[in-house]
Parts: sequence; structure tokens; C-alpha cells
Amino acid sequence: SGYFKLKSHDLRCTICEDGKYASQEGTSECTTCPDYSESNALRNGCKCNENYYNNSLDVCIECNNTDFYGDLIYLCNQTDLHLYNISNNLGYWRPHKHTTTFYKCKVYEHCPIERIINDSVICKEYHTGILCNLCIDNYAKNSEEFCELCDGDTNDIRNLTITYFVLGIVGFVTFVVLILITGSGVLLKFIKFMKENGFVEELEFNSEATSNYSVTDSFYSESTISTESISSKDSKFSRISTDSEDSIIRGNLRRKKKETAYEEKESEESINLEDEDKVSFAENIQQKFKILISYLQIMSLLSINLDIEWPDFINNLVSGFSFINLDIFTISKHDLQCSFNTTFYNTIILNLITIPFLILLVSLAYYIALLISEKTPRKRIELKDRYIYCLVLFIFLIYPAVGSSILKTFKCLEIEGVWYLSEDLSQQCFDE
Repeated sequence: SGYFKLKSHDLRCTICEDGKYASQEGTSECTTCPDYSESNALRNGCKCNENYYNNSLDVCIECNNTDFYGDLIYLCNQTDLHLYNISNNLGYWRPHKHTTTFYKCKVYEHCPIERIINDSVICKEYHTGILCNLCIDNYAKNSEEFCELCDGDTNDIRNLTITYFVLGIVGFVTFVVLILITGSGVLLKFIKFMKENGFVEELEFNSEATSNYSVTDSFYSESTISTESISSKDSKFSRISTDSEDSIIRGNLRRKKKETAYEEKESEESINLEDEDKVSFAENIQQKFKILISYLQIMSLLSINLDIEWPDFINNLVSGFSFINLDIFTISKHDLQCSFNTTFYNTIILNLITIPFLILLVSLAYYIALLISEKTPRKRIELKDRYIYCLVLFIFLIYPAVGSSILKTFKCLEIEGVWYLSEDLSQQCFDE
């Protein structure tokens, strides 16, 4: 093959010229290669040009290997490329070697640049299945979506997970009891620490209060001067009468008592104003903290639940603050899967009961605080106000994670005509 001779009695065969081939021996002429191809070195076949591939019917098809965003899907930078040996680009996956339909992997690293070998899609080590998003046996995903070995005995892991869960509940209830009893005292101590170490500037009283204090001080100083002058004049007449001396002394003592009372009152007002300034500063910090958390939670939810091609900077930023949603079942994902072999549907049930369970724990902490705190009506009113505040705050923090898990149940992905749950590709959508 690769040669021809014009006449049967010719002694020598002639190799086919460029662009032609002969696939059989004893042929009298060479066949022209199809469009977008050239003859191989042996001239017994043709190979597609670069940026083309053979579709298994000896037809060279131009590579359409970029997606809507211009990202490279598969590699087509060599000659003699066939449909079965096309290599996917990093982060893309195809179900079998007879298709050029590639799908974007949920995590780029799950799908390395590889060819399909022996009808098997090559995934990252320990990964398998659709989009290489599942784990092989005895492995489970961690919080970063990479498969890790389930270390140790399953029963030991299960018992350890339950122990951590119970300790977490006890710690949370203790924390809430502390907040209910002390109120904003912990925050005020933190603010004092920041002031002492120069993290924030010392708050100044308002100018009106300061001016009032200066007028009061001048009034007291004038009173003191006049008192001294009166005392000096009275001393001249002290030699005349002992009775008048006693009356003057008593008058001075009364004045001094009044001045002391004024000073104590002024000091109390100053302390009260300082405490009010600290509380105002604490409330200001809390408001800004809530706004910041809300912004980060919204950004995280948008990136997770909407199929938008975000810039790498936004993706990295959101990933760095994903913990702000307080999704405890994602943080402990590896342990839960290794211990209880949970699926997405198990996780969503746990998320749905999180808010009622949270209300139960805060209520338990409230009743404990009632038992161990003062039994005065004022203290009970304070505890009730703080209880309501804690309920609103904790629900505010945990609600985005619950809402996100609900939205994920409606997000499906179509692969080869079958719809799969995007969050757990082992589960089909619209099934029974």
C-alpha cells in the first residue's frame, strides 16, 4: 500500500504523490485525499490537517472547540486527529469517545487534560462518574469538593461526629446563656480594649455638654472664691463672739457638703454619658457588621445558584467568604458522608429543620438564663428583650444557608438527554 504502477508489467511501483494515497496493494492509481487532509508519510492513508478531526467516516470536520465565552473546550492543535482520541481541555468532560459534546466540570481540577482510554473517561484521582464529580468507594468529598479517604472505622467516625455535634450544641447554648445574662457587656469590654490599644479613637462628648460642664465648673469656682472671702472676713470677727464663729463654721460645712454633692452628681452624669457613647458605638458596629454580612451572603448566593460566568476575582472573593453563610453541613460534609453515607436529600432535610432547632436551642438558653439570673422584674424584661434579639440575629445569620439549599433543589443539569441534580450528580431530577 502507498504505491501504484500504471501497467501490470512494470517492474517498479511508484509512491503516491502528496495529497494522494493507496490503501491496497496492486492498485493502478492513487486516490485523492478528502478536503482538509493530507497524505501520511506511508501514503497508505490520509490525515486531517491541524484544527480538523476525522469523524470516523473519513471526513475531516473543522474543530468547533470554543464555548459561548470563548474558552477552549478540547484540544485540536495537531494533525491526524480522530474523534476517539480528542483530548478534553482542563475543566471539561465528555461522556464517551464518539461525541464532541463536552460539558463544563463543576470543579476544573476534577477533569484533567486526558484522552478517553479503553472507553474509560480519565478523571482526577479518586474521582469518577458524571463530570468526574463523584467519589470512588470509601472516599467522600470535603468542604472544597475534593474526594478524600474515609479514615478509620466507619463506626468510630460516626461516634466522633455525633460527639462533636453534641459538644457544639452545648457550646452554643452556653454562649447564648452568657449573651442573655451579660447583654452587651462583652462587646463594651471589647470596645474598651480597642480604645486602650489605639484601634479606635476616644469618643468625645458633645460640645453642648462640655460647655455646660465648663459653666458649672466656673460657677463652682466662683462660689468657692466667694466662700473663701467670706470666711476671711468672718475670721476678723471671730474674736468678738464665739457663737458667731460656730455659726460660720456650720455654714461653711454646709457649703462644702453641697459642693461635694454637686461634684458627685457631675461625675455620675459624666460616667453615664461615657456609657451612652460606648453603647452608641457598639450599636454602630453591629449595624455595619449586619450590612457587611448581608452583602457577602447575597454575593455568595448569586454565585452559587446562578449560572453566570463570573470573573476569577469575584469567584475567588466569594469562595474566600463562603463561610459567612454558616452552612455547617457543608463544613462537615466529609465526616457526614463517611459516617452516614448522606445524599443531597438527607442534607436538605437537615437544613430545613435547622431554623426550628435553632429556635428550640435559643429558647432553652433563655429558660436556663431565667433560672440562674436575678428574679427581679427588670431583669426578666431585659432577658426577654435579649432573647428576642438573639432569635432575630441567629435566624438572620442562618437563613441564607437554608434558602440556598432550597434553591439548589430546583437547579438541574441536562447531560445526554438526562436531567441530573446539579448539587448531587448521582441523583436524577424529575424521578420518583
